[in-house]
Amino acid sequence: GGTVELLRESWPQMTDGDRNKFLANLDRDTARLSNLVTGLLAFARAEVAQPSEQFVDLNQAILTAKQSFALKPVIVDFSPSNVTYLTRMSPELFETVLRNVIENVLHHCKPNTKIHIELKKTEGRMAEIRFADDGGGISVGNLEKITTPFFTTARATGGTGLGLSIVHAIVSKHGGSLNITSELEKGTIISIKLPVQ
Repeated sequence: GGTVELLRESWPQMTDGDRNKFLANLDRDTARLSNLVTGLLAFARAEVAQPSEQFVDLNQAILTAKQSFALKPVIVDFSPSNVTYLTRMSPELFETVLRNVIENVLHHCKPNTKIHIELKKTEGRMAEIRFADDGGGISVGNLEKITTPFFTTARATGGTGLGLSIVHAIVSKHGGSLNITSELEKGTIISIKLPVQ
């Protein structure tokens, strides 16, 4: 849009520093739009997701997610359960759930925030995946809107406002629930319950 037109018109008169600044802005805008399109596609897939014929091992999937965030500025703590919990969901969709929850913490918390993940059986044939972080927490006003598509307080750090909306849609479509509690300056707990075999 406007940045490209301005570059075309002003390129010969611009200093190298101004050109670099405009190119950096263009690059940042392109990355933001790419994230938004990726999020929209994931949200659309989540909205139409149906329970799969596949099963995912929750312990193994959480361990894989933990490893994938090893080089990020967040500490993911998870000790696998002694019990195998299988839920009817494609591994890719469950990876999307885990990635979006952990990335949400990355967008909103200070570096080296700790996320403790616990997996346990709850009532009936349900398992709970509980993510507890030691970040700054979420205000009551923001907590009420946190799963609303496009609501974000982290646009400056790459947030699109789709991550927890996607999590909510996927979990709901698979017979589960999402509950988020938080206390300012103490952290947030995200609880996902899913039916298991």
